[in-house]
Amino acid sequence: MASAYGSSGLEVVARQARGEVLLGESEAAEAITMLRSACRLWQELDAKHSAAKTRVLLAQAYRALSDEDAAQLELDAACAVFERPGRFPLCRPESGRSAVSGRWRRR
Repeated sequence: MASAYGSSGLEVVARQARGEVLLGESEAAEAITMLRSACRLWQELDAKHSAAKTRVLLAQAYRALSDEDAAQLELDAACAVFERPGRFPLCRPESGRSAVSGRWRRR
């Protein structure tokens, strides 16, 4: 439907939703493809917070495939957006760790 109407906003929401469904169905590799596409579209729309939320989903997908390095890279990128003033405080340090990942953050 999103493609039929030619709306990038609808398209990105559809891709992100599909990625989330695939992730929930334990189809992490397929979810990554869809979520990467959604993240790229969010960035093209200059929707930094939405792109960052998509990166958190990407991190979950990478983690499901045991790719901790890729997961951490996505979380670091998401945290860089969330930590800006006025943003959702998802990545507040707790004992030097990311609240999302539980791992030490790279600075």
